[in-house]
Amino acid sequence: MWSCDLNFVRGEDSPVRAQWAARPLVWHVYPQGDDAHIAKLEAFLAAYCDNLPLDAASACRDFWMAWNRGDGSAAAAAWPAFWRVQGDLRGHARHWSEQLSWQADMARQLVLFCKTLL
Repeated sequence: MWSCDLNFVRGEDSPVRAQWAARPLVWHVYPQGDDAHIAKLEAFLAAYCDNLPLDAASACRDFWMAWNRGDGSAAAAAWPAFWRVQGDLRGHARHWSEQLSWQADMARQLVLFCKTLL
């Protein structure tokens, strides 16, 4: 993943590794009943695209949503705009990965959470 210009990943573990690789990515979420996976994807995109320039955020959202809905025509239509903003997405991926490294690890966060319950 670290040597790719763009990573297409699926599932739950692969997107985590792709984020640590600090490269642009497209996440295909495992489909769930009642389109629950779309809500999960929208929530992630809201956080992930928050600091992107508007055109890059829009291109990212449009392509990811088309890809996850299995709409080949919409994905093909969204691809040129998505590809044009790869420079923004490369910088963003590096910054996003760096921000993740500043967070406490999950074990530490769980301990801190449990302390608040005592």
